[in-house]
This record gives sequence, C-alpha cells and structure tokens, in this order.
Amino acid sequence: MTIKACDGLPWQTWTIYGGNKSLNYSTKFTLVSGLLCLGLSGANAELPAWSTIDVETCTGATEQKWNAVPNLLNSTVINTHEN
Repeated sequence: MTIKACDGLPWQTWTIYGGNKSLNYSTKFTLVSGLLCLGLSGANAELPAWSTIDVETCTGATEQKWNAVPNLLNSTVINTHEN
C-alpha cells in the first residue's frame, strides 16, 4: 500500500456508512471504496490487540466496523443456584 496526497481520483473516494436502519449489518459502520473496506489487522498471540489499519475486501467482519455500537453478548447465567 502506498500513502500519498489525495488528487481526487475515484479510488481515493471513500463512503462512510453509519448505523442507518435501512442498511444490513454487514454494511453498517464501514468505510468503503468500491469493493474494498478499511479494516484492522495485526492481532496475534503475542499482541492480541489490533495494531494495523489496512485496506481489504469487504466482508462485514467486526474488524471492518468503525464507531459501531458494540455487539452485546447474552450475559445470562443459566443453571446456577444461589444459596
């Protein structure tokens, strides 16, 4: 990837999709240029946090969501008893 000043070419144009209810979740909260999305990479066993921003094929993955509402997992505790 090469970083350079913007000169108005089509491949330098990004569309920011927010949380509009009419969009499906794979499109929401993404930054898109054609078929490419801004994403995160660089997580590994030694450094589990994301460390690199990259441009990749859009998949709707969590790593391609920007300013998204966090996914809330069901935190219900089941099959337990309080004494």
